Amino acid sequence: MGENPKIESNYQSVYQLCEDQAHYIKKYQKILRQMEKRKEVLLLEKEVFKTQNNSSHVVKRGSILIETMQNNTEKTIVKKWKRIFLYRHFRCLVFMVMMFIRLLSYVLFYLRYIDPDLLVNALPMIMSRDTLKRLRDILFPLLTLEVEEVLPH
Repeated sequence: MGENPKIESNYQSVYQLCEDQAHYIKKYQKILRQMEKRKEVLLLEKEVFKTQNNSSHVVKRGSILIETMQNNTEKTIVKKWKRIFLYRHFRCLVFMVMMFIRLLSYVLFYLRYIDPDLLVNALPMIMSRDTLKRLRDILFPLLTLEVEEVLPH
């Protein structure tokens, strides 16, 4: 009976150590992935730097083929980065448009169903009397219905 709590405490400590080890292994894997990505970027930059330096050297036998290959590699790298750049910006633009449409629909819903007189009540507090008069002069012909010609005499 006396060893049971000791065994349980040993089990708990081993279990905690295993959990900690699993956590640190996950962190280690994440850091390794980040380091590999950085290493790839550095290698790509190094290759681009080499191709830029090699293009300025004197032409040797077989160097035209190597230069062509390096230029093609550089072009594909640049195209890949352009594609990634455009894709990210396109996603951002689509997200912004969707958010704008959503906010606009909320505003229209609010003005249509919850408080239709919001603009009528808020404009006199926001604008001066002169601006309101000019706005009324501009909008009055558009909102007035001319029916005298239609009515019988």
